[in-house]
Amino acid sequence: MEAKINVIDFTPKDGKQAIWKYIYDAVKEYTCGKEFSYAQLADMTGFKREIIQQSKTKVNNELKKVHKKLLTNIRGVGYKMAEPTEHIIEAKSHEKKGNRQTKKARTLLDNIDTSKMTIDEKMRLEAYTLHMQNKLLMVRKRNLESLDLTKKAQKNTKKSAESQEKSVKELDFLLSQITALKDKLS
Repeated sequence: MEAKINVIDFTPKDGKQAIWKYIYDAVKEYTCGKEFSYAQLADMTGFKREIIQQSKTKVNNELKKVHKKLLTNIRGVGYKMAEPTEHIIEAKSHEKKGNRQTKKARTLLDNIDTSKMTIDEKMRLEAYTLHMQNKLLMVRKRNLESLDLTKKAQKNTKKSAESQEKSVKELDFLLSQITALKDKLS
């Protein structure tokens, strides 16, 4: 019994342009915050949900490159044209995934049976293991620096709030002085 493979044909619908381009053209002019349900996108483009989902990466690549925009998933609903701050969230998500993959790679390297490896292969393995270790150390250092910056920002925010509170008290005092002077003159 042969396994059935679900293959989607990405050839141009009308022989003129690729499928992703129709979806891209349908969404490119919308502003940040605009949400698109799968049904709306299907009506706009004439494509089924599966085609839209499979074309999203290419659509996003073009949106980022040409318009500095990004479609983000709304789970089970559709997509949203991301706000600029959501680009940062998306970037951090990719960074986390990359860090996890780097840790997995290091675990694989640490668990190799080297008994059947040549000296040359062992040396290459050691060099690559060292490279991965340095990568993990850089990630840890960056995470610590980020944590430190967060703490500094919180401290500065607290100082700023205290300074504002002091300024408000000084203004209240001056206002009371002006009111008292005004009452004397009346």
